[in-house]
Amino acid sequence: MKYIVAIIQPHKLEEVKQALEAVDVNLMTVTNVLGQGRQKGYTEIYRGAKEVGGLLRKVRLDIAVNEDFVEPTIAAINKGARTGDGKVGDGKIFVLDLADCVRISSGERGGSAIKASKLPSEYAANRVEGTRKIDWSKLAQTSARSEAIYPGDVLLVTIATGLEEKSPESWPLRVSDAGHIEVPLVGNVQVAGLLLPDAEQLLRHKQYINRWEREL
Repeated sequence: MKYIVAIIQPHKLEEVKQALEAVDVNLMTVTNVLGQGRQKGYTEIYRGAKEVGGLLRKVRLDIAVNEDFVEPTIAAINKGARTGDGKVGDGKIFVLDLADCVRISSGERGGSAIKASKLPSEYAANRVEGTRKIDWSKLAQTSARSEAIYPGDVLLVTIATGLEEKSPESWPLRVSDAGHIEVPLVGNVQVAGLLLPDAEQLLRHKQYINRWEREL
């Protein structure tokens, strides 16, 4: 038995899954991960702060297979994950020895535990017509909710008038249900729905804001 770990680009997940299913490899675990290879990551602004470590978003597949399925599994992952542009970043495949495996429901061990078995009839679902295909790559996409300001967010705003003898004072301002914040020296500012840099630019335009952050 072998344990195969593959790190791939998020947008290639659906193609890899289809390629694996074509060679009868259906059992897998999919995880969103961050990592850095020869690309050395990149710098991203997330909720007002740099992405920790400048790491890239990837998808990890964990697959346990019997010996006969090792090469077909590797070939399927290569087929689905390769972008074809010859550049680094398509991912890696790691093949590890698997000492044992136990199916919790039946107690089966070894190779038989990682073979798909037919469900008892009482657990079989009725066929559903009119189903639609789900794009698995969406598992790895960052929610748009994290990119914009929403009611309930707390923004840390530092005001600088140029007259301070000490460091400018900062205020944590909660975005109201109506989507605005009450900024000292500025007044009521509508920020809900704006990206953080856009909101910062809006307040900088009034020449009062020296620093803008969001509390995590």
